[in-house]
Amino acid sequence: MWSMPGELFQRENHPYKYGYGKLMHSGYHFIDLFGWLAEINCLIEAKQPTSVDLYVKRFRPFDFMQQINQVDYQRLLGVEQPAHFFEAARPDLGELDVFILGQLKRGEAVITTTSINLQQNSFCRRAWPYEPKDVYKGNGRVRHERLNIQVSNLLNIQVHSYQSYEVGKKDVITTGAGHEDHFDIFIFRNSGLVGGQPLAKFSLGEEVRREHSQDSSYLGHNEQAREALFLDFLEGRPSPSHFSTHGLTNKLLSKIYECIVKENCGSLPHLEFEL
Repeated sequence: MWSMPGELFQRENHPYKYGYGKLMHSGYHFIDLFGWLAEINCLIEAKQPTSVDLYVKRFRPFDFMQQINQVDYQRLLGVEQPAHFFEAARPDLGELDVFILGQLKRGEAVITTTSINLQQNSFCRRAWPYEPKDVYKGNGRVRHERLNIQVSNLLNIQVHSYQSYEVGKKDVITTGAGHEDHFDIFIFRNSGLVGGQPLAKFSLGEEVRREHSQDSSYLGHNEQAREALFLDFLEGRPSPSHFSTHGLTNKLLSKIYECIVKENCGSLPHLEFEL
C-alpha cells in the first residue's frame, strides 16, 4: 500500500499518525497465524517451548521519505510535495514495514525459528497522487503473500498468493499467479518416512470462486473466511479463532512493539521473555 507523504501524517483509514502502522493494519493476522502454527509444539510435552528470543527491525515513514524523495515524486507523478514532509524524522509515526526474527526455545534448545516480513513498502499498482473514494482496496493495493513451513527434514508446506491487479478490476491474467483469486498450496513430503505423495498441489482460490459462481454476495475466499469467523462469534458457536486462543498472539505483538520502541530510544531491538 503506497501512502503519499501527506497521507502518512493525516489519514484516519489505516493510520500512522497515532504511532502504529503495518503491525496493526493487517500484520496482526500474520502474527496470529504464526502463533496458531507454533502451538502444534504444545501437543508434545518434550517439545513445548518455554521462552521466546525476539529481534525486530522496522522501516519508518522517515526512511520511506528518503527512499522516494521530493524530486522523485515530481518525476514519477508530476506533483510537488511540500518540503517539510521530507525533513522531520518524526519517530512518533507508525511503522511501514516490520522484519521479525524469533526463536521459540525450551531451555537452551531452539524448538521453532520464524522469520516474519511484513511490508507495505512493496509492489503496488498506485500511479496517481490523489486519494480515490475507496482508499482501502481501490488505491492500487494488491496482495502478495508467501508462507513457507519447514518441518525439519520431513515436510515442506508452501502457500503462494500473488495478485497483479486490484480486486474487482479487469486484467489480462485469467488464471494462476497474478489472478485476483490466486492461492496455491504445495506440499512436499519425505514420503518414504511420512507417506503420501512426494508433491501435492492445491489451487484453492479460483476453485472456490467457481463453486460460488451463482452467489452474487461472494467477494473472495479471504472475505468468506472472515465472514465465517464473524458469524461464529455473533451466533455463539465454537470457533477455531476464539478470543481465548489469542493469548500468545497478543503477547508476541506487545513484545514486537516493545522492541520497536527500544530501537526508537537508541537501544538494541531485542527481547527474551518467558512463555
